[in-house]
Formats: sequence, structure tokens, C-alpha cells
Amino acid sequence: MVLSSKITLVFCLLLTIFLGVQLKCGESIAPLFPPKVTVVITNSLFNGILALHCKSKDNDLGVQHLNVEQSYSFSFFPNYFIPSTLFFCQFVW
Repeated sequence: MVLSSKITLVFCLLLTIFLGVQLKCGESIAPLFPPKVTVVITNSLFNGILALHCKSKDNDLGVQHLNVEQSYSFSFFPNYFIPSTLFFCQFVW
């Protein structure tokens, strides 16, 4: 019985510390999960078409062709418990 009380106390302390880390100055508690990340790529070359190909381990977004001042964007939810969300983009002009 005493052991379960200690385990409960430790759990409550860890939860309090975790929520305390989520606090931001002057704001309420931040969400427990990270927000969606949006990546925006804009062709700001003087002239010419920008070709790009973005992909991660799980998602291949395909080849995109952007004219001058044209944009391409994609969104994803990053991995929370294991920070390993990686996207790689290759650019050719």
C-alpha cells in the first residue's frame, strides 16, 4: 500500500514537471502536442524555372516546377516523442 502511494506521488510530480515545461511566459499552457508545421518554398530567382523534389522517409511529395514568384507549400505534424521528422528537398534551376 505504501509503495503504490509513492508511485502515485512520483507520477504526479513528473506530470507537474512535464506541464511546467509546457508553460510559456505570459501564456496559458501550451498544447501537449506540437502544432502542424508548414513549409513554404518560393521561387525568387531572377528568371527561370525552379524544380524541386521534397520527400521524407514515409512521404514522397514528387517533383514540382515553380515559375518566378510562384510558391509551393506542404504541411506535416512532427513526431513528438522521438524528434525525428526529416524532410529533404533537392533544388535544380
